[in-house]
Amino acid sequence: MHLLTGLSSETTPRGSSGQYANCEYLINVNVPDISFDQIKGARITRMGKRIYRDALVERQDPYGKKYYWIGGEPPTGNLDEEGTDVWAVAQRFVSITPIQMDMTSHALVARLKEWETVVSEQ
Repeated sequence: MHLLTGLSSETTPRGSSGQYANCEYLINVNVPDISFDQIKGARITRMGKRIYRDALVERQDPYGKKYYWIGGEPPTGNLDEEGTDVWAVAQRFVSITPIQMDMTSHALVARLKEWETVVSEQ
């Protein structure tokens, strides 16, 4: 997967000291759970919707201390929505999804600012 080697050197900003700068994004890589020779390639994708049915199970370690195990059924999702990470992995592709850290809906912020004015006037 030479793509990832080039991608990391191009997209990882470094400060003047050579240390990693604060990044506002990350690259999410999902690899199908199959043998390497069955992988069809890689796709640049967007995030798909996954449905998790997690179960929190209380357990006890050999020393008698409680701990919690998160398990449950494997996640599901819409495997037919082409272009998503879920679809790519189901189709035997490695999915590469750029994810931004700021999940704010900037388009909605301006509309909601009107509420701020209305609420503060009352």
